Amino acid sequence: MTDILVKIKNLSIITIIASLIIGLVLIIRPGETLQIVSLICGVSVILLGIAAWIIYFVKDNSMFMAVLGTISLIADVNLLMDENGFGGFRYIEHVLNTKA
Repeated sequence: MTDILVKIKNLSIITIIASLIIGLVLIIRPGETLQIVSLICGVSVILLGIAAWIIYFVKDNSMFMAVLGTISLIADVNLLMDENGFGGFRYIEHVLNTKA
């Protein structure tokens, strides 16, 4: 039991440090950082949608997982491609085409 509590404590410390770093970078460079954090969130939602589909086919065969995966993938791909949403794919294209 104490081993689990130690792992939770260590994970909490890592989360606090990561939040501090992201917060400081957001304060210092808000525009670029917000786009990058949004892109990371968008990609993670896509991965969650893919994981839901994998769970549906491999383990559960639950219609809920299939619907959840489909909604997640459709909504997030639309947000990543939309200029008014995250615009993540357009940001990657902009970064790759910008010369230092």
